[in-house]
Amino acid sequence: MEITLTYADFLEKKQRAHSPSGFVVESVNPILFDFQKAVVKWSLERGRSCIFAGTGLGKTMMQIEWAKHVGGRVLVIAPLAVSGQTIREAEFLGVQAIRAESGADVGSTGVYITNYDRLHLFENIIFDGVVLDESSILKSHDGAYRKYIQDRFSRTPYKLACTATPSPNDYMELGTHAEFVGAMTRPEMLATYFVHDGGDTSKWRLKKHAVADFWKWVSTWACVFSHPRDIGFEHSGYELPQLHFHDHIVEVESTITGGLFGDSKVSATHVFKVLRESAADRVKAVAELVASQPDEPWIIWCNTDAEQKLIEQALPGIVSVKGSDSAAHKESSLLGFADGKFKTIVTKPSIAGFGLNWQRCARMCFCGVTYSFEQLYQSVRRCWRFGQTRQVHVYLVTCNAQESIKSSLRAKDEAFMSMSREMSKYCSMEMKNYAN
Repeated sequence: MEITLTYADFLEKKQRAHSPSGFVVESVNPILFDFQKAVVKWSLERGRSCIFAGTGLGKTMMQIEWAKHVGGRVLVIAPLAVSGQTIREAEFLGVQAIRAESGADVGSTGVYITNYDRLHLFENIIFDGVVLDESSILKSHDGAYRKYIQDRFSRTPYKLACTATPSPNDYMELGTHAEFVGAMTRPEMLATYFVHDGGDTSKWRLKKHAVADFWKWVSTWACVFSHPRDIGFEHSGYELPQLHFHDHIVEVESTITGGLFGDSKVSATHVFKVLRESAADRVKAVAELVASQPDEPWIIWCNTDAEQKLIEQALPGIVSVKGSDSAAHKESSLLGFADGKFKTIVTKPSIAGFGLNWQRCARMCFCGVTYSFEQLYQSVRRCWRFGQTRQVHVYLVTCNAQESIKSSLRAKDEAFMSMSREMSKYCSMEMKNYAN
């Protein structure tokens, strides 16, 4: 009998999928909302997967519930201050999460939590499952460290990576996550779905005919959503209050451009030179803003140690968290601000921009901006997240040269929204099977 294969059939056969390697669970903790239960069930059945969920949607509770069902010995790796929050939320779910400083603290079973900078102290321990919490933070590490993570857990049977939706123009981040869960190597992903963007070999874009297939493939190993309705669930209480951005532009002269900063655009390589030359003027503006609303808790985001020192001097008594501080100071200060022990805090997005729940605060100020969309996105969402009850006001204190940077960030925000819609569309189809 002759069988005729249509072109549609051919494409369907070519469609790649990440095969499930997990197990089915009938019920999960009733404390979880329905959409969270569905995501946990899906992730356990996949075995190795990612949860790319918007801030405030309960990634921590989902990963703890996932770890409980995996059983055996599970390691949760998180940024420093996030570890304390994770232990608190685990207690809420009735799960004992044990802080582990090294392999010596690990028993035969249990859920253990450590920080990324301590992972090398667990070399000889075999884990049944691993969770990368705030996995986007891996982008701030070099390629050798990312490879170390890949190799260290290459044979771990159950894997979960959790973060907010990846950066809009960073398909490499999706490739890194795909590689971690064993869906496809990054070079394979690029060869299958992407082409070089013109003569710039560092930039890739999706092949036009491969867009739908790419997002279908992603949905077999990643659940992506910024609201429960994105994956087919209607749930009250997940409407964000208004977010207001306020521009404060400081006019200053520059030795870099030979005149006003605004006379020329600032390249990415000159960003920190611009920040350095305009620091004193911007810090003065920041201090005036904070003083104008003295009853409000404030987060001040800075980019350099020099800015941070100037802010400390301009606002005596402010809590400051730097990279050189001890782990104990970092954790007590960041969690102390979350608990309302401190009114105002200054730190960098690279230190506190991921994972922290600071909904009690509705005022933040950026002492300058860089080209990093993800840092801006994540930092804003420490306050502007589900659970926030007030309107949030974000003040961008920049110099006249940084207009081109803000234009770039706005374009990336539009691309982010487009990417999120594409990813969520196919994830919603996957989640239909887990609605009950």
